[in-house]
Order: sequence, then C-alpha cells, then structure tokens
Amino acid sequence: MPEAGVYLWQWFNSLSVMMTRVIGGVVHHIPPSEYLAWSAMTGCIVEPAEYAILRDMDAAFCAALSKEIAEVHARHRAAQDEKSKSSRKRKG
Repeated sequence: MPEAGVYLWQWFNSLSVMMTRVIGGVVHHIPPSEYLAWSAMTGCIVEPAEYAILRDMDAAFCAALSKEIAEVHARHRAAQDEKSKSSRKRKG
C-alpha cells in the first residue's frame, strides 16, 4: 500500500472494529450512519473521494469474508456428509 493511503487503511480498521460485521453468517457493510458517527467522534473530516475509497474497501472486505465463510461452510458440510456416509457403512 502506498504510504499516502495508510491513513485510509487506519480509518477503515477503526470503523470496522466498532461494529459487528458478521451476523448469522452474513457479512454486513458499514452503513453510512456509522461513517458519520465515526467522523463526528474522531473529528476526522472525510472528503467525498475518501468516502468512496472507504466504501470500495468495505465492499472488497465483505466480498472476501463472504467467500471465506462460504468455503468454511462447504468444508463443514462435506465433513458432515463424509461422517454420515461412514456411519451408514458401519451400520449396514
């Protein structure tokens, strides 16, 4: 990451940890109200271009985390299916 953008990463992390991002296996975006509250609480002035970058960062984060969660669920289902097959073979 270019040094000039480090502050955006710090802002994003600060925003992201303030809220529950995953509820019931669903990844939630940071709502605009959270950006406003964070800005008011920290005194950081977020320019429109910075807000757009933060929203893009959030979208990328949510997509990556959603994919990771789906992969974990798929592995879990596969393990459960394999366990069920093994159990049926022993009984049969």
